[in-house]
Amino acid sequence: DLLRKVRGFSEGINKTKDQVQVINKYLNIRTEPSLNATILGFVNLGYYNILDTKVNDGYTWYKILNDKWIANTEDVIYHKKEETKDEYKEFICPKDGIYYIKLKKGEKVFYPK
Repeated sequence: DLLRKVRGFSEGINKTKDQVQVINKYLNIRTEPSLNATILGFVNLGYYNILDTKVNDGYTWYKILNDKWIANTEDVIYHKKEETKDEYKEFICPKDGIYYIKLKKGEKVFYPK
């Protein structure tokens, strides 16, 4: 069957989520994470959020849509989400033993009465 429906719409780049980038327009998308699963068609090029991950049939499989899976092949690039830096730094000063909290600019600390 040379004519297969193209599935999925790219989410676009989102550095706050683990994503896969599909770079080959002939990557199969399947109903389950298995080579024996039904092929639904080809997946559109682009970036997809990873909803789940499974290892099966010698591949890591990524769930990118509801009940739709792709295998990690040379047609897929994995993008790990960027770690966000904690804006708040809590520490005890070694010189004076006082507990400090670094606040954002203009932020205030309120103490309960």
